[in-house]
Amino acid sequence: MVDVTGRVQVAFTAGEIDPAMVDRTELKYYSAGARRAQNVIFAPQGGFRQRPGLRRLGQVSATARGYIPFVNSAGSSYDLVVSPGSISVRQGASAVATITIPHDTAAKVDTMTNVQQLDTLLLFHPDHPPHRIRQTDSGFLGDVPTLIEIPNYDYGATYSNGVAAVWDIQIITESTNTAFRLQVNEEKTNALVNGTSWADLAAAVQTALLALPSIEPGLTAVHVVDGGINYVRVTFGGAANIGDQWSLSGEVLNVADAAVVAYKRTVGVKPGEPLMSSLRGWPRCGTFYQQRLIMGGMRSLPSAWIASITGDYFRFDQRVTTPAGPMLIPMDLPGNERIERIVGGRSVMIFTSRGNYWLFDRTLSNGTPPVHVKAGTEGIKPGVPVAESEGAAIFVHSGGSIIGEFRYDEVAGNFVPRQLSVLAAHLVNQPRSMALAYAENSQNGNRLVVAQEDGSGLIATLLAEQDVTAFARFVVDRGLIAVGVDGANVITVIKSDSVGRSIQKMDADLLLDDALTVTGGTTANGVTSFSGLSHLNGRVVWAVASDDVFGPLTCAGGVVAVPGVHAAATIGTWSAPIVETLPLPRDVGPRIVRRKKARIHSVVLSLQDTTSIAIRANGGRLWDVPLTRFGMPADVGELT
Repeated sequence: MVDVTGRVQVAFTAGEIDPAMVDRTELKYYSAGARRAQNVIFAPQGGFRQRPGLRRLGQVSATARGYIPFVNSAGSSYDLVVSPGSISVRQGASAVATITIPHDTAAKVDTMTNVQQLDTLLLFHPDHPPHRIRQTDSGFLGDVPTLIEIPNYDYGATYSNGVAAVWDIQIITESTNTAFRLQVNEEKTNALVNGTSWADLAAAVQTALLALPSIEPGLTAVHVVDGGINYVRVTFGGAANIGDQWSLSGEVLNVADAAVVAYKRTVGVKPGEPLMSSLRGWPRCGTFYQQRLIMGGMRSLPSAWIASITGDYFRFDQRVTTPAGPMLIPMDLPGNERIERIVGGRSVMIFTSRGNYWLFDRTLSNGTPPVHVKAGTEGIKPGVPVAESEGAAIFVHSGGSIIGEFRYDEVAGNFVPRQLSVLAAHLVNQPRSMALAYAENSQNGNRLVVAQEDGSGLIATLLAEQDVTAFARFVVDRGLIAVGVDGANVITVIKSDSVGRSIQKMDADLLLDDALTVTGGTTANGVTSFSGLSHLNGRVVWAVASDDVFGPLTCAGGVVAVPGVHAAATIGTWSAPIVETLPLPRDVGPRIVRRKKARIHSVVLSLQDTTSIAIRANGGRLWDVPLTRFGMPADVGELT
């Protein structure tokens, strides 16, 4: 007998492999990859299963372009379907509210970002003020929150609305020969003596302060009497001094029982115009972090971000100078780089059009400038959400052809970017929507689902600790519009159908897409006709009834005729699950291959919960392999 050898493929944890790697048999991922993977989900243990089908919940607007999950503070989950100018709020198969939004074009919906905290969702776009959607006792409401005390910013025009900071200095002493000096921020004056004349003292203080390097002409110091107490009142006037950047204090040099006390009488305000307005534009993105609302990427100041007062999300009053006060932070970025996404995680992560940054200081404190650490040059594609998986932020690179992650590395002490789609680079083609469903049991990994501009989709299994990154094609009839994951961790999609667009959810018990379970069919001549299926008109469909699968069938006039007598049927489209292995390696030694003719002569599969399978080998025809339970009668239902 001729000795026959073969190759065992025990895992598919690398998913579909880029065709450029077809002959790279020396790579460790070759033995765990597939030449093609469609409509399957790879398991961390190495195998794969058919992806769940999609159950149709209902028709949505023909212009629907986006999906946002909404989970209220009580844990109830809603689906928000976004169309230009409106949002349809849905729960299950029912629409419970319609909210008007100012984002009235497809381009605005596609680049809009959002963030939710408890019962409040905020929508961001640089052409519109942040728009708020709330669930209240009277239902869902949409409005524009009032941003209180938006700080001024100098955009280069001529302004006259600045306010000079005013400080009062009191000398507490019984001596007329008390020596002291003043400190402004980190700079100290020469020694001064109080003397006998407050007017002379005020003049000396003015001279000493103007001598400091950081103070420009315009500062004044005068003697005032308030409530019978003498003060030297310092006004930080002058165009270059206007604002609240000053801290004034004093110390006595020669008398033990004397003191210099400084009081801020008036909080300074920089001249300028509101940072955000209908003229200057609004933030591109935002997040909630440490009881603050952080917003960034303003249209006229795209490289800056602003944080609210702690515990007061919509107040930005710069007169609050405590550590909990607001912060306006311009980043040191080139002129053509803008903030696109801000994500709160282990640290605040800031994704721009050309780079990835994180804040070294995890605690935000007014008065302490944050340190921006640049950890990548990939940038992020506008409008595509950031997904979070195992502590990493997953994002689409600015070019739209790479899906990557941004993960903190304890050894490096830095966030490290990594390409997730490098092995499946041929599959990524301008993602427009992305979300992640978390593993629910030991048989699953996290599942990343992606909808792309051309209607194609991807579904990937991610498990970083086990080195599992397995991409597969997510193929549906008529194409995907948007994807998301709802509050119950169920993958939700918006897709095209025969009558427009619909919202559908993955169902582990389904084999079909666009699926509806219908009852009350009409039986005649051994055929049951089910109606109410206009979304399937003109399409090839399949039916699951009485534990059997029937098809292919054609839907006409919203009616599908199913052979046999059935009380109910689940009817929808079917996209075949396909896995094609990579070419068998011919290596017989290090850098030695054998190229003699060979063929696959047999296939051994390990199957579980499978009722049918088709196999093709050696470029031949596709063979349907019947699977029956040993000893079972042949006429039982196919799915029993």
